[in-house]
Formats: sequence, C-alpha cells, structure tokens
Amino acid sequence: EAGGFTAVSWNCVPMDWVGPDGAWVDRALAQMAAQRWTVLVLHDHCQAGAISYLAGFLDRIIDEGYELRS
Repeated sequence: EAGGFTAVSWNCVPMDWVGPDGAWVDRALAQMAAQRWTVLVLHDHCQAGAISYLAGFLDRIIDEGYELRS
C-alpha cells in the first residue's frame, strides 16, 4: 500500500490438470460468469493436455465479450 500498489491474487482455478477432455473450459466459464472479475490460473505443463484447448477457450471468451488484460 505504501508504494501505491494493489495485490491481486487468482480467483479461478478450473482444475485444468484433471482429465484430457477439456472439461476445464466449462468450469472456467462458469466460475468467470459468477464473479465481477477473474484472474484465471492455467498450467502450460500439465499432462492432461489442457493447453491444447486454450485457443478455443480464448476465442470463446472473446466472442462472449470478456476483456483480456495483461
């Protein structure tokens, strides 16, 4: 606070490491819809192949009007 910074932590962990079927996408969307803002945690190294669903997930949230920030 003294430096004028705000700490923000993640508030959405859709368990992308569970199962190879990409079910994390629907879990993430449900969590995102239930809150005002979302910091989403995804893992690029998980053995479930979660990263292979990332492009489709990003297209979907952009189509639904979500704003991405870095």
